Amino acid sequence: LWACHERPSTVTNRQWRTGIESQLNKDRRAPNLKNRIDEHTEEAVVQYAIDYPAHGQARTSNQLRKQGIFVSWSGVRSI
Repeated sequence: LWACHERPSTVTNRQWRTGIESQLNKDRRAPNLKNRIDEHTEEAVVQYAIDYPAHGQARTSNQLRKQGIFVSWSGVRSI
């Protein structure tokens, strides 16, 4: 008389796990290399950030601009 069925929570958990696994296994898009900054500028920003960790993005951008390296403060943040 009693049918053997899975509990609804078990089915929901299985669906949730497979959804998470599919998201984790999803391949990421390839990076757009045209949007990359040149290596010289990136190295200068990283070196300045190491030398002066208390300076913010805007100050870093302004100081690098004085050295002839033009990068916006949002560009500093993304590096």
